[in-house]
Amino acid sequence: MKFKVQGIKKHETSCKKLLKTEEEQQWFNQDYERGQQKEKKAHRAFRLDISKAGPSNLASISESRSDASDAHADNCDALPVPEEQLEFDSNVGITSPVLSDASMATINPAPAASAQLPSKFKTEDHPHSGRQTLFQPFDQFDISPETQDAPIVDKEPWCPFRSCGDFEFSEIAIEAALNKSQINALLSLITHISEGHAQITLKNEANLSKAWDNAAAELTPFLKHKVAVTYKKNEQVYEVHAWPIWDWALDLLDNPLLAPHFVWDVCCVYKHNGVQFKCFFNEPWTGDRWWDIQSSLPDIDGAVLFCFILYADKTKLSSFGTVKGYPVVVPEDAGEEGKLGHTMLKYVVWHESFKKLLEHAAQYSKTGYSHKCHNDILQWLFPVILILSADYEEQHMMSLIRGHGGKCPCPMCLVPLEELHDLSKTYALRSIGEAMEALHVYKRSKAQAEAAFEKLIDDFPQWRNLNHFKSAINILFSDGNKFQDLSKQTLYACLNLLTPRTSPEGHQLLRVINTYLQLDSLIGLNVHTEGTLMAIEAKLLIFDMELKAYVTCAKSSDIEKLKLNWNFPKTLMEAHCL
Repeated sequence: MKFKVQGIKKHETSCKKLLKTEEEQQWFNQDYERGQQKEKKAHRAFRLDISKAGPSNLASISESRSDASDAHADNCDALPVPEEQLEFDSNVGITSPVLSDASMATINPAPAASAQLPSKFKTEDHPHSGRQTLFQPFDQFDISPETQDAPIVDKEPWCPFRSCGDFEFSEIAIEAALNKSQINALLSLITHISEGHAQITLKNEANLSKAWDNAAAELTPFLKHKVAVTYKKNEQVYEVHAWPIWDWALDLLDNPLLAPHFVWDVCCVYKHNGVQFKCFFNEPWTGDRWWDIQSSLPDIDGAVLFCFILYADKTKLSSFGTVKGYPVVVPEDAGEEGKLGHTMLKYVVWHESFKKLLEHAAQYSKTGYSHKCHNDILQWLFPVILILSADYEEQHMMSLIRGHGGKCPCPMCLVPLEELHDLSKTYALRSIGEAMEALHVYKRSKAQAEAAFEKLIDDFPQWRNLNHFKSAINILFSDGNKFQDLSKQTLYACLNLLTPRTSPEGHQLLRVINTYLQLDSLIGLNVHTEGTLMAIEAKLLIFDMELKAYVTCAKSSDIEKLKLNWNFPKTLMEAHCL
């Protein structure tokens, strides 16, 4: 039986790590032997030089050899050398050459030291631990003796589950993100199968897909449409897979189980409160809008409203396996993201796709459609979209507005941004002509400073592991890593725009950002030394000073709505990192 369990993975990983450690140790031993051979040759050459030199020259020879060795060690420590090219200083721990009594009458030989690999790391444990100071070479650093012991083989790695099958089912449920009801339904089915009350003939995913296709063929199939859009003088063609909403609705009308539940006529419902009847609204067909639309229908027999409620949510449709797009697959392009042209491309594709979805329904909304339902009653259907429900992000795409960044962010009316809080006023509803005029005004009114800043962001050099942005004023993401990269690029892009003369407040804010970025870089180091910790403490004081200077500058500024309150937790978190 094959099963994937955590214990087996740990055992396999431990064996691979142990084998790798042994190979590295063998490589270091071989390298050390080569170093010993070189040292022996150097000893023989050194003894030959001493035998030729007199006692008066011996001190200078030894001093020059010592200086050369020290210089060699210093240079090796200063240069970054790859691990595979590291060669330890073989002079450390090597016995000094023994000279004859005649030539070295006044010099005592140094005590012999055992030949061993040089120790590059020293670890001092707390005195209470009872451990001695540990000296380790490079290949053994951060490896404890306990981890080199033979791994323990777990004969039941699925514990604390009662069986391997329970563990495998739990793993599948977690990976599939099954909820409580789905888990109970699946376990109930497995129980019925084991007891012989149910039978499954499906063997794999291919059998299930074939069964799905056979079931889908009983109803209206999906259709593929091609949407052609001109972008940058080139025609882009996108595929739209849609379920024809009109044919699908007629299928529902022909279903004898669903058709009796359709409501064709609007009505008013009342409840008596002890004094009189009060009208209440609990369904779409009890509302005034349905009443008004039905009153406008032609005066013919069987004329009824065929109402649709459409719901759109990007969070439910943004992922198709490894491809993302909404409502059709529009390829992600980091170089074009945020540009007006690319944004308009998405809007055009959305509206053209939506038009394909409602193609037949829109036609019959004016002329009507004669259809005999399952009960042989002839109805003259007039389709209408009664409710279009969507999140705000989808609403501003549907209404062709700029969303939060617009001066009139409401998708329904033309209320100004600064008047959103005043509910006592009413404003004109939006129209297609108004949307086109607003787009024309936007193109003419973009500030020159914003355009210059956007160009500097776009021209910022591209580096490895640094996100590049085409735009920074109107961003559409909430990724902390991207915000961090954007803050670094914003600092340099604004240096020539927010100068002390043109904008004292902006320049002081740049000083705050600069200090914060330096502080954040220091704190983000993977390894700290006493020097880096002292640098963090010093930079904290500078950041505090620059922040207070900005608040003072902002208070005396004539610019409205400058941020004065910096009392939020993340400001203090930097001080608690030490």
